[in-house]
Amino acid sequence: WLRCPRLALAAYGVLAVAITWFTFQAMTILTPLQCDRAAGDYVRREASPQDLVIMGPIEEFEYGASLTYYGRRHILMVKGPGGLPQFPYPVPPASDYIITPERLQELWQGPRKVWLLLDHATPPEPFLQDATAVLTLPGKRLLVNHP
Repeated sequence: WLRCPRLALAAYGVLAVAITWFTFQAMTILTPLQCDRAAGDYVRREASPQDLVIMGPIEEFEYGASLTYYGRRHILMVKGPGGLPQFPYPVPPASDYIITPERLQELWQGPRKVWLLLDHATPPEPFLQDATAVLTLPGKRLLVNHP
């Protein structure tokens, strides 16, 4: 490689283009599975302003970002089995959007309409067993308590 630097540079260029192409191919396949665009669009069209939108048990704040973005509304997030996500600093109650599974059950059984996005990998709570799935996506489902 040291004797032919132009050949080495060309080989590295071809390798970089190939890696970039394969990366974009992988993203084309994975993005619909990871993104909540379909659920967000559905909620934006169908939910009224007083309805609650909740992201099921998750462990990272970032997982709710696409639902918030595409739904164009504030969402609540349920703490996962490990107690995550949680704020690393004190948060005023008005700014806290993380709820416990017990609070989810209260909201679900209450009078307000609740839209809940659940991952198929997460087993549903017993009170969600008979919930109506209004939208089924690869790896996720959108449930509503009052169809």
